[in-house]
Amino acid sequence: MDLPPPILPVRSLEFYYNDGNVVFQVSNVLYRLHKSVLAARLDLFGGMFILSNGQRQPEEGRDDNHAVQIEDGVAVREDFEALIKHIYGQWTAPPYPVPFLLSVLKLSTRRGSEDGRERAIHHLRDHGTNFSNLLKFHASIKYKVPLWTRPAFDMLVSTDWKLGDLSLLAGYDVSLEIIDLVIKTRDLISRERRRLATLPPPVSHDINCGRNQREKCSEAWMAAWILSIGRKVIHVDPLFQLQPYQAADAVRGLVVPGMSDHC
Repeated sequence: MDLPPPILPVRSLEFYYNDGNVVFQVSNVLYRLHKSVLAARLDLFGGMFILSNGQRQPEEGRDDNHAVQIEDGVAVREDFEALIKHIYGQWTAPPYPVPFLLSVLKLSTRRGSEDGRERAIHHLRDHGTNFSNLLKFHASIKYKVPLWTRPAFDMLVSTDWKLGDLSLLAGYDVSLEIIDLVIKTRDLISRERRRLATLPPPVSHDINCGRNQREKCSEAWMAAWILSIGRKVIHVDPLFQLQPYQAADAVRGLVVPGMSDHC
């Protein structure tokens, strides 16, 4: 049985510069770029053509037949082309698509482009950018942006985010571990909310509160807690749910009919 002919690489229509002096190949696409531009904009490219003995590698990247191979697992074509656009200053007017900005952030982090990281992070913070909290949490961990981690995680576990929203992430490299962490944390919070809604903190009875009165105080405290605090803790609308930062004021303002003034 004859084997199919090999797929020959093709030159990029946009990023194959005739005056370039280094050729890269991603999948079956060739890119001819400028070493000086890459070395100036990417820290990790500055020494990639130097051998361990200090001499330059004569072959790699010399021409189409000796292209520097970029594995798909490291950089898919879309990521690589987004990074090239950043390196060569091909930025259009904002807002920018989230996939483009994430590609710049991804490869800028891996290839040592600090200005690429800063620019991508800056534009991903724009209010006009549709950058979901799940993607933001994922990017904060994978691409080392700690200022996003806590705010994004808090929003994910406290707002009305549904598993059905995962369909919006098709095509993004969001790890299952991150999704699993968010889902499990939301489940823990939900169970704790249900517990708090029906099990108030114990009453600290005053010494002047008699034995018979203590039982009445406890019953009054239980009823007031469930009807006031508990209902807000598990309210079906997240906008009206009692949030942790509101809890202290809500308890201090709680009126408990039938409870002794001493307790």
